[in-house]
Amino acid sequence: MRTRWIVVPLVAAGLAAAGCDHPPTAEPVALRVGRLPAGGAPADQLLEWAELLLAGRCMVANGFRFTVDWTAPSADDGVSAVRPYGSDDAVAAAANGYGITAEMRLDKDDPNRSYRSGLSPERRQRYDETFFGAGDDTTSAETADGLRYTTGRTGCLADARRALYGDLDRWVALDVWASDLDAQIVPVVRADPAYRAALEVWRGCLAEHGFDLADPDAARAAALAHYRAATPGQAQEYERALAATDAGCSQRSGLRATGDRLHQAQLARIAGARAGDAGEYRAIKTEAVRKAQSLRDDLRTAGGQSSGGSR
Repeated sequence: MRTRWIVVPLVAAGLAAAGCDHPPTAEPVALRVGRLPAGGAPADQLLEWAELLLAGRCMVANGFRFTVDWTAPSADDGVSAVRPYGSDDAVAAAANGYGITAEMRLDKDDPNRSYRSGLSPERRQRYDETFFGAGDDTTSAETADGLRYTTGRTGCLADARRALYGDLDRWVALDVWASDLDAQIVPVVRADPAYRAALEVWRGCLAEHGFDLADPDAARAAALAHYRAATPGQAQEYERALAATDAGCSQRSGLRATGDRLHQAQLARIAGARAGDAGEYRAIKTEAVRKAQSLRDDLRTAGGQSSGGSR
């Protein structure tokens, strides 16, 4: 299931609702679209991009500059999707480690953040209201463990999500439920005797190579810690060596395969109890992905990746 977070920071309630705010004539207003998503982009990442593209068009219509760029990590960047049970791809691990260096490179300053910081306090407030909404009209949903997620019904981001998913309140309820399934399932899988047995074999294998680590999460944390304690070159060498050993031991123990198998079984059980909701969620998401792909393809066909002008 998906892991994309839906909640966005809301400005304090009580601020005036966003409206069309004309900037000084000297301020160029344009939507800049950088790299486009690849054809095989994961659905959740593609949807995040489409949300920003539609929200960006709205921001420009309200007198602000906005940049949309495809910065999601991909296999080409040496970054794989976060997996709760580790990775068993030893070849990729030896070449790229856990992808920590690539993630650091991708985590560069957001041009929209830089643009926002250069605005006057009044326009910065207006920027936030226009993007997120004023914070006085929200919708929310609660996870199984009582954590509540809240997002605005107004503002450019809400309008973008409405264009992709339809009824925003219903989508938020379904999205939070679906996104929370992993949080429910992972602890169950990690407590399963079959997974625990595979984990013991994985630990013994790592110990043979000089690593005393509890689980794949601890292995990645150990690699990350080296970037704080050693030179970048030394940390990267350690990361690759550890990641390759980790993945090789996952193959030997069947840790990743066992975790994935148990996860899918739990997912089928939980989702089966709410088959109607699961079907509705899949249908909405499938249609949203189709819209996002159409947006990407239209931009690719047009050739020009920047739009707008001065206002």
